[in-house]
Amino acid sequence: MMRVWQDMSALPQEAKNLVVAIGNFDGVHLGHQAVISAAQRQARELNTGLAVLTFSPNPRRFFQPDAVPNELTMLHTRARYLSLLGVQQLYVQKFDAAFSKIEDATFIDEVLVRQLRARHIVVGENFHFGHRRHGDVNFLIEQSNKHGFGVTPVSPMRMTNGQVYSSSRARELLQGGDPQGARQILGRPFEIEGIIERGQGLARDWGFPTANMALGDYLRPKYGVYAVRAAVVGPAAVPQWHNGVANLGVRPTFRGGNELLETNLFDFNEDLYDKRLRVQLWHYLRPEEQFGKVEALRKQIAKDAEDARAKLS
Repeated sequence: MMRVWQDMSALPQEAKNLVVAIGNFDGVHLGHQAVISAAQRQARELNTGLAVLTFSPNPRRFFQPDAVPNELTMLHTRARYLSLLGVQQLYVQKFDAAFSKIEDATFIDEVLVRQLRARHIVVGENFHFGHRRHGDVNFLIEQSNKHGFGVTPVSPMRMTNGQVYSSSRARELLQGGDPQGARQILGRPFEIEGIIERGQGLARDWGFPTANMALGDYLRPKYGVYAVRAAVVGPAAVPQWHNGVANLGVRPTFRGGNELLETNLFDFNEDLYDKRLRVQLWHYLRPEEQFGKVEALRKQIAKDAEDARAKLS
């Protein structure tokens, strides 16, 4: 079981002297996984444990609080993925006003050396840190000689078309209505997780009950209808996935206004209110549109369900 540390000022001995991979790791995509794999190899060579140091909230969110939400993963989801990759300790550094002003040398002295006692650091070769992102890999290596820890920079991993695996590219693909393209970068389908809210019940009256979920800080993929797979978050070790269809957007026919992900699970009759649901976007079916008559929308929903079943079969 991976342990998560929100306070690193008094770590127990077993959570120190480890190989530490550092980064935001939003999405934990295949490029991020290459960094984690390099850290894992180093941990085996040194016969020690594997840790990740990440930041919360995302520095972008801190510096641009009014910017459009664009997270690929929430912290708890990121932790789940990192645990599956074999990470044993997750350090979560609070990114606040005080930490945003910390100098690069101070970050190394106070966090990496004094708090973590890091034995070896693994980062992407474009890693920057400290006030105004002044620190880079070269400075980290220079300081490592002074403090006695090792450093492994990892080159960007590229796709067959030469593009770098990146969170930015995954966001672009999702916003362009290409969840399959984003899946090639992430190594898994993009998913949104949240608590199911009570809606108006109109879809239920038409025979298509939906589980409604707010988007929160998640990236807004292209509005429209998606073929999805979803699972209730529970104590089971292996999630039970169900096929379904979902509308992501503002429901223009009803002038809904608030952004929602409305998911209809096929052949599923359990009550989902107030439960936590994971919804994976597999295929983009069509854009969201406004219908002049409710009956036209009802017929389109039935067709969307048929199309989603065909895509997921």
